[in-house]
Amino acid sequence: MAAPTALADRRSGIPAVLAHYRTLLDARRAMRTLRALGIDRYDVALVGDDAFHVVRSGLRRRTDGRARVRVALAIGAGGIAGLVIGAGLAAACALAVMAVLPGVGDAPWVVGLVVAWFAAGATALGVVRGAARGVRAAAALPPAASAETDHDLWLAVYGDADALVPAIEATGPIDLFEETRALEANRALGPAR
Repeated sequence: MAAPTALADRRSGIPAVLAHYRTLLDARRAMRTLRALGIDRYDVALVGDDAFHVVRSGLRRRTDGRARVRVALAIGAGGIAGLVIGAGLAAACALAVMAVLPGVGDAPWVVGLVVAWFAAGATALGVVRGAARGVRAAAALPPAASAETDHDLWLAVYGDADALVPAIEATGPIDLFEETRALEANRALGPAR
């Protein structure tokens, strides 16, 4: 039985594993995969000078800005479509009921309230549907063009190295350093910013 290893805690600044990725997209895929495997997002960090450059360069802001615009437009279009469809259907139903039952038209505020109620409900449904469509469309957006460039990014992962290594190897890093080698490589990358 192997001796238990000490957990590399993010507060200590010593990662259990350092993984090297060629592009920002590869590093992001690895981060998503690790989070899906149950590794806390606070236990995964980009490190080194290239990571600092990527974060400061605004690549994420451009991609996120396009996604926000897509989602906002889809929510607005869904809300307007829901309002028009709901009000139209409610008005048509109210007119049909007034034609069949002649006494209902004597209280127009009731008809107006029913139309408003259905329009509000349909607007809410339209907003939800629009948000879902907008999020799907935003997820399908291609990344910013400069996100494809080479940056030599390093991903520091904190926790139990024995449990982390198989999960990280599945993400396809170029290189992988465990515990003591990670400490040496982390020192070579320079101070954290």
